[in-house]
Amino acid sequence: HSIISEFKPDAVIGTGGYVCAPLLLEATKMKVPVILHEANAFPGRANKMLGNKAELVLTGFPNIEKDFAKAKKIVFTGNPIRSVMKKVDCQKSRAVLGLKEEEKLVFAMGGSLGAQTINNAIVKIASKFPDVKFVLGTGKQQSKSFDKSNLPSNLTVLEYIDNPQDYLAAANVSITRAGAVTCAEVAAIGSCSVFIPYPHAAHDHQTFNAKAFSDINGAILLPDNEADDKLEGIIADLLNDTQKCYTLRANAKKLAVYDCDERIVNAIKEVLVK
Repeated sequence: HSIISEFKPDAVIGTGGYVCAPLLLEATKMKVPVILHEANAFPGRANKMLGNKAELVLTGFPNIEKDFAKAKKIVFTGNPIRSVMKKVDCQKSRAVLGLKEEEKLVFAMGGSLGAQTINNAIVKIASKFPDVKFVLGTGKQQSKSFDKSNLPSNLTVLEYIDNPQDYLAAANVSITRAGAVTCAEVAAIGSCSVFIPYPHAAHDHQTFNAKAFSDINGAILLPDNEADDKLEGIIADLLNDTQKCYTLRANAKKLAVYDCDERIVNAIKEVLVK
């Protein structure tokens, strides 16, 4: 109450998570407009609960309106991503990474902290494809325990990827988790992607994010507990099927929102004008 009284906001925006709930509930009591942004394809509990009190709900994925049936207004905006993600080109990115024209690249990362499942799988798999270049972003957290001895010669391991846009654009196959922002980047770039959702995410929301792509044949959804057995075969299939990769890329782009920032700003302005 004291924060809102002192700051006197025109609106209060929440992006989910239980820490948002008390402030947003207090805002509704004080007649301050509440705006929600739901980044994932499966809404979190706090956003669901507050949806019927919100003046506006912004969604990162399409077709989740049913989860906010009592909201006054719902606008599909997509999820904000860095502008550099919207400007990449496959051939330019391949040149930036120094790839030869016929050289094939498999790129894998588990986000800034890393993903043990992805790291372990790639180390085992890379040696099976000696003519393919593998690049693995281990993530800072996983890097500490990552065994860098006896790595295959065709595997480059980096703790952190500063320019994931170039790898996602240049790679023949990309392997990632399915967080909301990663999904938005994959869509904007049109990557040929295999999503391995983080199995312990709240309400398994990463699986729902990945399913939004796999349902339209815009990515491969591979459960975390099946990665060891199936990832090698999926990589082989995609490396040998150019048409399938093209289809995945084209369909992934159908979920891209390149004017997300403008959609969010315009929707908020409409609430403030009232």
